[in-house]
Amino acid sequence: MPLHHHGTVSKTRLDALADAMFGVAMTLLVIDIRLPEAFDPKSGTELLHAVAELQSKFVVYIVTFFVVGLRWMGNSKLAAGEERVTEPFARWTLLHLFLITCLPFSTMLIGRYDDLAPAVWIYAANMGVAALVAIRLNMIAAHEGWRTDGLEDGTRALWLLLASALLSVAVSFYDPRWAMLAYLLNFVRPLVTRRTHRAASG
Repeated sequence: MPLHHHGTVSKTRLDALADAMFGVAMTLLVIDIRLPEAFDPKSGTELLHAVAELQSKFVVYIVTFFVVGLRWMGNSKLAAGEERVTEPFARWTLLHLFLITCLPFSTMLIGRYDDLAPAVWIYAANMGVAALVAIRLNMIAAHEGWRTDGLEDGTRALWLLLASALLSVAVSFYDPRWAMLAYLLNFVRPLVTRRTHRAASG
């Protein structure tokens, strides 16, 4: 759909900002995975034991990294080929990017305090609200009639991310240390979808 330049934003510049912020956020996720400065192992076994104790942080990092990566992929497909986008789309994109840049903090929180339910809630709130904002972006793209690859599938993935966040909160009331497993649903779904498509085409 052709847009007048008044009240629109360059899609190229918006994409450049998004790429930079996604890149920085995904890089910062790993910073909290470190051994104490005063740690002085006397043997290789002691070092390996200390690294093994970081496993909960590694799990949170891996899950968050790939969830954010999937969000970057979905974000890059929105309004593909458009030279300019509307101001509402740009404003919602900025809000989405803000929530993405908050993820290193919420990831650090749940990585350090995975046995405390409030850490799970804050992480889930970050993920869930980011998913809702991304759903709003998809709605704007569909309303504007922009060419968008896999819009419906992407929206379903976002609803699943929101459901995963809510499930993690529910699990946290039983045992917060198991809450992150709820997000594994986001990695199972693409495999199921791929097999379904293959079966349908076969």
